[in-house]
Amino acid sequence: DISNLITLDESEKTIKFNEIGYYKISFTVSAYPSVTGVDFDPETDIVSVGFRKINTDEVYVGVGEWVFNGEAIELFASGVISVIDTNSLYELANLSIKTIYLNTPDIRNISSSSYFSNSLVTVLIEYLGKQS
Repeated sequence: DISNLITLDESEKTIKFNEIGYYKISFTVSAYPSVTGVDFDPETDIVSVGFRKINTDEVYVGVGEWVFNGEAIELFASGVISVIDTNSLYELANLSIKTIYLNTPDIRNISSSSYFSNSLVTVLIEYLGKQS
């Protein structure tokens, strides 16, 4: 971010938008839920992730899917948010009731040593400008 449009606080795991306007938020997550039995349970065998304002249920971009047999799935979500308060903080959060686990193939099994070729979570934020 060469123009300082956002501030990423790695210790608090939050994102702050420094410019008022519209932003396109896209993310992918490779995850699976904690599974306790062999039978599929539609009430708990879910991975749900959302981009939200912290400490709220204001989810602006989200995705969820049932997971069978506890296998990892890759989720993708994309949406546009309107930022009117540059003091608000946002996060990418697990919205499932149960714990979810991130998962991708082991980097040793890929022909690239770059972790960008095998990321667990990818977030892309594009500034779309202000309304005229």
